[in-house]
Amino acid sequence: MPQTISRWTFTIVFSLLLMSCSSSYKSFENDGSKELRAKLYQIETFQFNGKLGFRNSEEAFSVAINNWLQDADKYQIELSSAFFGLGAIELKGTAAWIEANEPGQEPVRSDYPNYTIKELLGSPLPIQRIRYWLRGIPAPQSKSQETLNDQGLLSTLEQDGWTIHLDRYHDVSNLPLPGRIKIEQNDTRITLVVAQWSIL
Repeated sequence: MPQTISRWTFTIVFSLLLMSCSSSYKSFENDGSKELRAKLYQIETFQFNGKLGFRNSEEAFSVAINNWLQDADKYQIELSSAFFGLGAIELKGTAAWIEANEPGQEPVRSDYPNYTIKELLGSPLPIQRIRYWLRGIPAPQSKSQETLNDQGLLSTLEQDGWTIHLDRYHDVSNLPLPGRIKIEQNDTRITLVVAQWSIL
């Protein structure tokens, strides 16, 4: 049987792994959509901080993302919130496993993230896709429908049964990265707001 991680921890994790302050960006229309997209796909390691909001038919909460470090499919996330009395928590893992570290407690690890997601939320979440959506591009593993904004950047994406809205693009190292991402499916609503981006 899979090892158990507390319900609130997994709810936050799955919200994050799905997926600001106002920011400016320049027009990337002249960069060429194919060339720009190729550059975005080449980004393997990035880092940001901000906030996350989660809402479904039963609950709603928000957490501060103190640091989110993504290296290919590996992630390390530091969160804090008053929700559930949480002070701080560190999450790390890949699509195949996850580990939660809370102050004063032993680390808890699960090698069955997809199983636990389905048990808690009623359906699996596209863990492998999130790291692409965060960069404002569709995941290459499956088909998608896209809508672009006036600057030629991804505005709306439909993929694997999820609808993703992206806006408030930041100019980060001469590349546009979204400052706000809304991820929706049925009654689940996730809003990710980025305060500061870094490409490593």
